[in-house]
Amino acid sequence: MLIVGEEARYVCEGVGVDELRKIVEAKHAEFTKIIVVGDNFSGVFPYENVIISKSLQEALEEAVKSTGEGAIIVSMVKTWR
Repeated sequence: MLIVGEEARYVCEGVGVDELRKIVEAKHAEFTKIIVVGDNFSGVFPYENVIISKSLQEALEEAVKSTGEGAIIVSMVKTWR
């Protein structure tokens, strides 16, 4: 499972919609599910295995709920740390 995107309220420079679209288009078939974090990405991805999440926390909860033991979750969400 892949989690990508941004928590916009915490970053000064966001993730480009076109850039993220290219990544998801190229890699969506390689993942059981892709969770995209961020309101800017709603309606952008026409793939059944891509869902939009409002926050990183919500995405992580969905990822844990949707995967079984031994699954790999890759999270690359731009956020302020």
